[in-house]
Amino acid sequence: MKPIFLLTKILLTGGIILGLELAAARVMMPFFGASLYVWSAVLAVTLTALALGYKAGGMLSRRLGHEHAILLFASSGALAGLWVNLAAWTYPFLFWPLANFDLVLGSIVACLYLLFVPLVILSALNPLLVALLPRDGKGDHGAGNVFFISTVGSVLGVFVVAYGLLPYITNYITIIIMVLAMSMLSLAALLLIHGTAGRLYRCAVTMALASCLIAGGTLATGGLERLAREFTHNGKTFKITHASPSYYGHIQVLDIFHATGAHASRSLLVDGMTQNQFYQSGTSATLFTYALERIALAAANHPEKALVLGVAAGVVPMNFARRGMAVQAIDINPAIIEVAENYLGLQRNIMDLRTEDARMAARACDNDRDIIIIDLFRDDGIPEHLVTREFFSDLHGCLRDNGVIVMNSFMMMQDMRSQYALLKTIADVFGQVTFYQRPPATGTDFTSGFIVARKGGPVGTLAVSYSDMPDDLAVKLRETMDSSLVLHPGDPLFSSVPILTDIGNRWKNLILPVEISFRERAVTHMPWQIFLN
Repeated sequence: MKPIFLLTKILLTGGIILGLELAAARVMMPFFGASLYVWSAVLAVTLTALALGYKAGGMLSRRLGHEHAILLFASSGALAGLWVNLAAWTYPFLFWPLANFDLVLGSIVACLYLLFVPLVILSALNPLLVALLPRDGKGDHGAGNVFFISTVGSVLGVFVVAYGLLPYITNYITIIIMVLAMSMLSLAALLLIHGTAGRLYRCAVTMALASCLIAGGTLATGGLERLAREFTHNGKTFKITHASPSYYGHIQVLDIFHATGAHASRSLLVDGMTQNQFYQSGTSATLFTYALERIALAAANHPEKALVLGVAAGVVPMNFARRGMAVQAIDINPAIIEVAENYLGLQRNIMDLRTEDARMAARACDNDRDIIIIDLFRDDGIPEHLVTREFFSDLHGCLRDNGVIVMNSFMMMQDMRSQYALLKTIADVFGQVTFYQRPPATGTDFTSGFIVARKGGPVGTLAVSYSDMPDDLAVKLRETMDSSLVLHPGDPLFSSVPILTDIGNRWKNLILPVEISFRERAVTHMPWQIFLN
């Protein structure tokens, strides 16, 4: 086999290694979340597998003869491909119970299952190739070139997978495409070997063909994705009406039907987390949409202009626009806007709808807004750059005198540090803040809250309207409003938490227990098919 082909294979293998790591991290996200623990598991398993692979490849290069070494080099993609083929058909059945057991430990085991074996096999090729290349008299025996080309391949793999595959096809299919690519590469390498015969060669060719056929069959049929489009769970029928990838997560429209066949609800989900839910009538079935709208209307004085940060299904900005207000709505994900238009009744034409980061929108807006709604969530919580004093100072500058901000937040009753830090930061900018906390459901300490602050004065007692909303949600909103708590920057509740700033931002550390609880709650109550992405 010519050196140019050997180096080409190592280039492509380097790309597949990093591509698998990226895709695996996104596959795991709906089950285990996107916390620091999960990313640490992915990185630790990847680096451990690479280290062991390099060591194993070096040992094999000393023990194998040239013929067996080149056969192993050629067939490695088939070996790794068979494992990933198996994992692609089985991982949800392992990941779901692991996530229910423990997110942190489960993410490590899940990453080991999905990545460890193929990465050890593929990384062993680098030292193996050093031994296979003809000696050129250089001190490193070609090792520098091999690792340089492999690393360049990894860089190219990151760009191809991150920008060419993941935003347009699902993570599941992305992995299958990489399996097919490495299996076909192995098959081509095996066919180019001259003078090699015997049982081992025939086994290698059989493995490569089998891996190609399995991956090709999965692509042709849709694999587990097809099986997960419609299923039953707890006596109800679930149907994934729409699913599409995006830069900011896997978007799904989920319809749920009663055992009688009657349509119960339609939900918008991103990476398995519900963004909004609707009754059969099309009205919102989630408390936060009513709370954000009604609290803002009660706090503002004859509002004319509103800025809504975080659109999702668009319920709040549409309701403001229908009241005759000039509404500017901002969302970072254009894909979710398109889905909301096509499946959830979002009317783009009645508002100024833009796709950009909320931080940039806050810096650029004029100081003429009566209401600013902040409903910004990604993965398992609020992004850290959207909770700082600098961000809220920009929003303060967007408001006219007596304008109000209303924010949606999540918390865990046994650990309120993140909530208090957020409240302290807002109070530091606005002078004081009013907090309404929804009573937690029975058997859980996880709940939501609503934060209100006014530019230029206190919020005061709010006369919120409970008309034209579902009775059960009206009861929950009344209970929430009864929990009114007015806080100032020097309040004793804030004594142990910091103000969040761009320079000193401890948000991720403080919110981590809440994010883990949030993901655990979702995984416990939803079937594995929802988290397949």
